[in-house]
Amino acid sequence: MAKITWANKTTLNPQPSIARENKCTNADLNEIKSVVNTNDDNVGDLSDLNTTDKTSIVGAINEVKGQLKTVEVYKGTLTLYTTEGDSRNVITLNAVSGTVLMYFLTYAWPRENWNNGAIVELGAMFPQTNKVYLKTTSQQSYNIQISALYIE
Repeated sequence: MAKITWANKTTLNPQPSIARENKCTNADLNEIKSVVNTNDDNVGDLSDLNTTDKTSIVGAINEVKGQLKTVEVYKGTLTLYTTEGDSRNVITLNAVSGTVLMYFLTYAWPRENWNNGAIVELGAMFPQTNKVYLKTTSQQSYNIQISALYIE
């Protein structure tokens, strides 16, 4: 993409007999120039992309999208406690060979009665130790699965 470099246009011959929608004015051309140049500024220099495709934003996004993977990093049954900061709610995740973008709770439900309205959510992450803190609204045993979204 490149900027439009012409100087701003001025009115030459307004031709009042021609309807507005049937002519291109200096305001139209200057608006086109402004929009194109703003888009060029917002897109930036495609050669700076950390992808092999440096000519198309869509191509670069698709390239990165193709590299995204998910992997299960924890699966098990454990009892969670409602006490805020309870160390028994900290679990260790399996290591991922790649750059982890995010962890997400794939599922969590009480082993005995999954309709009781309990909520389990990921809390603080401890990336250096592959540990995560789980928070819950109901102290009981849960089936838990946590996955990671990552790039190799």
